[in-house]
Amino acid sequence: MGNIFNPDFREFIQLLNRNEVVYILVGGYSVILRGYPRVTGDLDIWVERTAHNYSQLCKALYDFNMPVFDMTQEIFLFHKD
Repeated sequence: MGNIFNPDFREFIQLLNRNEVVYILVGGYSVILRGYPRVTGDLDIWVERTAHNYSQLCKALYDFNMPVFDMTQEIFLFHKD
C-alpha cells in the first residue's frame, strides 16, 4: 500500500512526531486508515491541551514554517471549545 498522505501532510505528521506532540488523527484520514474508502482534502487532528504539549506543538509549527498567530498558551489551554 502506498502512502495516503500528500507530502505536506506527511511532513507535518513527521514534525508532530519528532517534537513528541501528543495528538490523534481524526476525520477523513482516520476513516481511510481504518479501511473505509473516503476522499478528503484536509488533515484533522486533536491535540492534547497541556502546557508542555503547547510548547511542543509550537516547535512543530515553527519547523513547518506555519505561524502560530494569536494562539497563546492561555488561549490553547483555556479557550472554550
